[in-house]
Amino acid sequence: MERFFETLGEKPEKAAYKIDEIKKAIQYGAVETLILSKDLDKKISQELKKSAEEISSNVEIVSSDTDEGKQFKNLSGMGAILRFKIE
Repeated sequence: MERFFETLGEKPEKAAYKIDEIKKAIQYGAVETLILSKDLDKKISQELKKSAEEISSNVEIVSSDTDEGKQFKNLSGMGAILRFKIE
């Protein structure tokens, strides 16, 4: 979580948190780590997780019990740290 927020703040081109951006990044094989909130819709969560695992991404599931977890859930409940910048 901390790494995701750091990347988003310092190198926003290497982070994604909107579903379309994340799906595009997965298609390009650019997702190093996919982070999903436990509270995210199960269907979306499973779809993204399966796609990310197919390109050997790390997948982390986070709780919304912490302040960071709540902030992440409110952002979109999904995020990706990218291996490289995509256009």
